[in-house]
Amino acid sequence: MNPNDKSINPAQLIVEAGVGSALVEMLNSSNPVGLGAGLLSTPSITAILDKHGASQIVNNGGSMDDPAPQLRGQGEPGSVVTIYDNGQVLGQTLVDKAGGWSLQVFFFDTLIEPGEHAFTVVNEAGEGSEPFHVTVTAMDVAQPVITSAYDNVGETGTIISDGNTDDDTPTFTGKGEPGTYVYLYEDNQVVSRALADADGNWTIDSNQLSSGEHVFTVRAHGGEHSEPFVLNVTGVPEKPSGKPVIESIYDDNGESGTVISGGSTDDNTPSFSGKGEPGIRIYLYEGDTRLATTLVDANGNWTISDQVFLAPGNHVFTLTDNNGERSEPFVLNVNEATLGKPVIESIYDDRGEPGTVISGGSTDDSTPSFSGKGEPGIRIYLYEGDTRLATTLVDANGNWTISDQVSLAPGNHVFTLTDNNGDRSEPFVLNVTEATLGKPVIESALDNIGANTGLIGDGATTDDARPTLQGRGEPNTTVSLYVDGRYMVSTVVADDGSWNLLSPRALAPGEHVFTVRGDDVVSDPFVLTVINAPQAATLVIESAFDLTGPMTGMIGDGSATDEHQPVFHGHGEPDAPVFLFVSTGGDRLLVGSGVVQSDGTWEVGVDSNRSLASGHNVFTVSDGVSDSTPFTLHIGIDDESILMTAVQDDTTSDVVPLALSLSDLLQDASGELFAGEMTLPSINDIHPELDLSVVVETDGGINTWVAVPSLILESELTHAA
Repeated sequence: MNPNDKSINPAQLIVEAGVGSALVEMLNSSNPVGLGAGLLSTPSITAILDKHGASQIVNNGGSMDDPAPQLRGQGEPGSVVTIYDNGQVLGQTLVDKAGGWSLQVFFFDTLIEPGEHAFTVVNEAGEGSEPFHVTVTAMDVAQPVITSAYDNVGETGTIISDGNTDDDTPTFTGKGEPGTYVYLYEDNQVVSRALADADGNWTIDSNQLSSGEHVFTVRAHGGEHSEPFVLNVTGVPEKPSGKPVIESIYDDNGESGTVISGGSTDDNTPSFSGKGEPGIRIYLYEGDTRLATTLVDANGNWTISDQVFLAPGNHVFTLTDNNGERSEPFVLNVNEATLGKPVIESIYDDRGEPGTVISGGSTDDSTPSFSGKGEPGIRIYLYEGDTRLATTLVDANGNWTISDQVSLAPGNHVFTLTDNNGDRSEPFVLNVTEATLGKPVIESALDNIGANTGLIGDGATTDDARPTLQGRGEPNTTVSLYVDGRYMVSTVVADDGSWNLLSPRALAPGEHVFTVRGDDVVSDPFVLTVINAPQAATLVIESAFDLTGPMTGMIGDGSATDEHQPVFHGHGEPDAPVFLFVSTGGDRLLVGSGVVQSDGTWEVGVDSNRSLASGHNVFTVSDGVSDSTPFTLHIGIDDESILMTAVQDDTTSDVVPLALSLSDLLQDASGELFAGEMTLPSINDIHPELDLSVVVETDGGINTWVAVPSLILESELTHAA
């Protein structure tokens, strides 16, 4: 074959994604792009998530039709920010440790009306953002309807409006816009909400009702409401009704204890508690500002903890409930906290011979954990010289820890602490020595399933069929995990000599022997006995939403997407926590969290400060006890980067370079090509019979495929210059 001749008789086609390879390489991984945990002063609003219809990100100056969106932004890690809508308080939230914050507007608390809105965010120091302007348009949502109530007591059956019932907790049914939430109200107080199914049907159980006439309406997410539904409840014993009461707050800062009305506290996030009508919802106010809400339990008690941030000064609180009752005022004086010097007590060395090291000592751990004392609730900052290394909050008991955030070179180091009050600690001196590492070591396994979770050692029993192994090795070398002599997965040892690997498949009950292999060295065996795993997880990932790019909307398990911050939906046990994890290359990272709603549905997005890596991503959700089944997405492949780069004559082994894009040569080439998939090359509009049953193979994260026609083509393949 003449390399300069563009007319060829191909017997083998070699296709490539990217430049400089003899085969097709579809690079399905990249470094993740995310916002660093920068130390921010002035807060900002970066975007608004409109979740009505096809979810989308709304930028400054844009428009949306969602009256209950999610606002996102940045601020000082650990600080509290207040979000305003046209100068009125919309809510408060805590900035996470990565400098990101989000505020979800709930329909039954605050409805953002159609019109022009200017959102701002202000930090505790009074520094505010530039306005974030959005035009809110009216939602095009069908009017919801209450069709009937169901009586499940005595003589059961369906009841229409103006009917009678002796069931004090009837079930309401009706119609709404498919896939949207409807909210059941009684006398302008929200009872509950439900998601209308694909046919527009919904069902809601009412609160416990007293005897007499009750008027209900149902409202759509956009504010449209139904005609009134009147229900007369008969034969139900009257229950005593009384005012809700704020009995006390609990101060867990400094000298802990209970404080009654008229008292003082130095705790700016106290816990409120009191009495109310069992099963009724109460609302905590300061003036006309609603601060928090909760349900009174079956014994008439309620508690609101860590939801209210208070500035120093006098505060007057009241409660209201769904009966319209209002409590007596509760007066509280919040003092400035009395602050003392923060202290660095020790570091913990978990490398080689682990142990605690005090000031003046030595360690071979280049990423030690620092710990000490400080004023409860205050933020402390770790410095070396004038360089700020890390920051954290002191807990309620006056303790703080900074782990794996500081990487130290060999030599002497002098550290100090400062806090938000300007106090500075005494110096802490540490000598970091060169580490000497030999063969890799399995130190422990992490059991993340069942009632007993945490680190377990060699010879332990576990109900986690996919434990995470962790240990030590030579920095920047590759270690491979073997189970019962079979290769499982590999990873690169971190700069500090640590590694961790999640077992990629579930292990059968029984004894299993783990080893890790480095460069010509093998660890000592690490034995675990796996017992029957607990009952399957109640949490389920049902779908994800692609919010950006040309193709948006719902995507299912195994789909391809260009979205690096998808929003996941599913169902689980009401009020259970939801932790979203992604696994890539053996690492399992927490990328988002939320709570299951009362109707059993949940929604969790990838944190705003993260961007998922391109390639094969496996997602699970956990409630802290058990994990869901995996949900896989293939993220971020550009089809136009897949090129036919060469044609090889298998009789002479000559190769002619080409530069044709995949869309020029392949039919139905949308999406990505993954292991085991098939496609059909098109050459001069001729489709030869091809044997492509094992077209795509994966080696080290690179996918390659070769198409071999089963007959020699008579026509010529000509590449136009």
